This record gives sequence, structure tokens and C-alpha cells, in this order.
Amino acid sequence: MSNAGYSQSRIQFIPNDQPRSEQRNYSDRSLVQLIQLDFTDYTLQALDIDNNRTIIFNIPLKQRAQYKIGKTVNNPDEVQDQNGTYYLWLNAQSRIKFHEALDICFQQISLLTNGSPESPTQTPVYKSDEKSPHKYEQTRGVQPKLPTRSNENGLLIDIYQLGQNIRQGNIDEAVGLAKKLAQQNIPLQASPWNGQREEEIIEVKVKIDSNEPRISNKYKNEMIISVYPSTTIQELCLIFEHCHNFSPLNQYFFVNGHLAHHDSTMKDLNIRSNSLFILFIIQQ
Repeated sequence: MSNAGYSQSRIQFIPNDQPRSEQRNYSDRSLVQLIQLDFTDYTLQALDIDNNRTIIFNIPLKQRAQYKIGKTVNNPDEVQDQNGTYYLWLNAQSRIKFHEALDICFQQISLLTNGSPESPTQTPVYKSDEKSPHKYEQTRGVQPKLPTRSNENGLLIDIYQLGQNIRQGNIDEAVGLAKKLAQQNIPLQASPWNGQREEEIIEVKVKIDSNEPRISNKYKNEMIISVYPSTTIQELCLIFEHCHNFSPLNQYFFVNGHLAHHDSTMKDLNIRSNSLFILFIIQQ
């Protein structure tokens, strides 16, 4: 089970064959999540953040007709439920990425309907700023100074060094790191290399909070995490899952008062040294 996409949203529910007065409204801080249970098994879930994180809806997705995308950011998306229609005014900053995740979801469902393809093979793949493992960079740069290793920093260092070894053609070192991360159940993702060389280390603060007092009380002190400009929120989620057993589905990173999308890098978020992240853990 994984979180394929999410967005903050204002939500309105209008029931079937009921007076208009029966409609229900939820704040623009509500959270809509696309959860992938299996290769072609998706569910759309919404949480009422202002009402003790209660579930607003949980709708299994079977066909594209269930979800109608609004023409503009000011026009709500529509989600069909057996009891009525949910109208979603998605956050403008995360709307496009959420729709892209939905499109992938419905493409996979359509493939299953038309031909029942097998799930993709689980092979080691690589992070967002890296070159394809089939092409290696021949020049070797000077290695950057690495931060002191802790559980969190050690994994981020390994992920970063894996990318550097791939780019520089250090095949044996790359294979060794890939095996090490795989043994720790750290999933890696392939994407195009952007030509970037060595990156400077950025030390950021992470404060953990939760709707569960036990978690809030356990993590009263801020953590110092060393990241790179290319580090993604998704990678931070994986680190906190591995080191602290927080499911990625329950992790929400906020910076400067805004929810950070899983695909966003530190560079995208304009993160600087001593920037503060609030990691909110939702326990249901």
C-alpha cells in the first residue's frame, strides 16, 4: 500500500434525491489521498483535518467516469459515490500533480480491463536526479564533505552516493549500495538525470507532531537532518519509515505553512540551512 498522490482541498457533498439543505461542507484544509493498494487497485480517500482527522469518504476507483476533472482551478472536480456527489476544490499548487497521479491510476485500471497485464517487475531503480544505469558518466568529481552519520543521515548519504557512483561509472560501488539499500527495504525510483554534479549539504530541522499525544511527547526535540538540493520529500518519508516506523501514508511534511508534495525536492521548496519542517503524523 502506498500514497500515489494527495492534495489539500475544500470539499462539498450533495446527496442524491435530497433537499439542498442536506449538503455538507468541509474546510479547504481537508486532505484528499489517492492510495494504491495493488498494481491496479486504487481507492480515493478524504480526511477532515479540522474534525479529528475523520474519514469523509473512502471510494474504490474502478473506472475513469467516477472522477470528473474541473476545467479550471476554480471549477471543482466531481467524484461520484452511490449516495451522492463530492465536489473537490483542490489546492492550486498540488492540483496538476494530483491529476497526473489519477491519470496513471486510470491508465492502469484500463489496462487491466482490456488485457489483465502483469504487475511490473520489482527491480532496483534510482532517484530523481540520476542518469540511466545503462549510461555512465566518465568524469569523476571531487567528493563533497559528508555529514556525521546517524540513522537518518546515513540512509540519505547512501542514496546520494548511489546516484553519484552511477553518474561517475563506479559500477561495483553502485551495485554494492543498491544491494545494501534493497536489503533494508528502501525502495528507489528511476528518473532522468539532470546533469547536476556534486551537491552541497543542507542541514535542516525537523519537528515531529501528531494527533496522537504519545508520539508528540516522545519527539519533543527538533532533529537535525542533512539533505541535498535533490533530496525529495518522498525520500524523507522513506527515511522516517525505516528509522521510526512511521508509515509514509501517515506522514505529512509542512514547510512555511504549506503542505509539501512528495515529489518536491529541497531545491523546489527553496530550502536553506536551518529551514524548519513540521512532520505531522496522523494516527487513525
